[in-house]
Amino acid sequence: MKEIQPNDAVFLLVQAVRLGHRQFRATCLRAVAQHFAYVDIGELAEIPDHATLVELLDDDQLAMRDEDQILEAIARYTTKQCGTLTKDQIEECWAACRFADLTVAGWERVLSLEGVPAWWLRLGMAARLARSEQGEAAYEAFVARHGSQAGGLAARRLRRRRRHSELHFLHLSSPFDKNGVLYWIGSQGGTRPYANPHESGDVVVTFSRRGTGKESHFVQHMNSSQDCHTDDEKFSWMQVDLGPSRSLRPNYY
Repeated sequence: MKEIQPNDAVFLLVQAVRLGHRQFRATCLRAVAQHFAYVDIGELAEIPDHATLVELLDDDQLAMRDEDQILEAIARYTTKQCGTLTKDQIEECWAACRFADLTVAGWERVLSLEGVPAWWLRLGMAARLARSEQGEAAYEAFVARHGSQAGGLAARRLRRRRRHSELHFLHLSSPFDKNGVLYWIGSQGGTRPYANPHESGDVVVTFSRRGTGKESHFVQHMNSSQDCHTDDEKFSWMQVDLGPSRSLRPNYY
């Protein structure tokens, strides 16, 4: 099966839940979680099983823009499905939001919403105040004191999700398009005109022993007749150092 694309992920998840296909559901859940920052939040309201939504939004590795995106997803889902959800199910949905990590805009959004469980709001606000007023040590102490509440769920819901502000998903569609990692680095994520990343110093190319061509040719964004290779020797290699602040995780080869 080909990789599930972000614009298809939620639709396919909805179909998998409706058909009761467990394996495909699991595959789609992973795809939606990986691409969550780019999915259409409104489409999540079509998921027919609230347990699937809770499982998705409660994922510590959810690749979201920020916690406000989770808040909005739950708000739209509970509004769309209000006629079919019980009070307990609605609370389960809202409990997946890590209220302590909402931005100021997120808390303002909460003021316009109805049905948000007051206990989770109070817990999130108290945790947020502990962190902002007294620092991370006070926040950890708060979690230790109150984590056993709600059957132990409080500790999980107060746990910070992995930070995704520096995580970028790149989907190559064809050679020399603008979706590859080297183009992303060379254009600083699309914030400047592209420059060869080796020449700009953003990456470092090295060869075991240079035969023909320059190091910059190895990472240039063009298909040219310029030859670039090492000498014809055993165990030769060519490598690209992306820098100490970057890491790369390919999802297929």
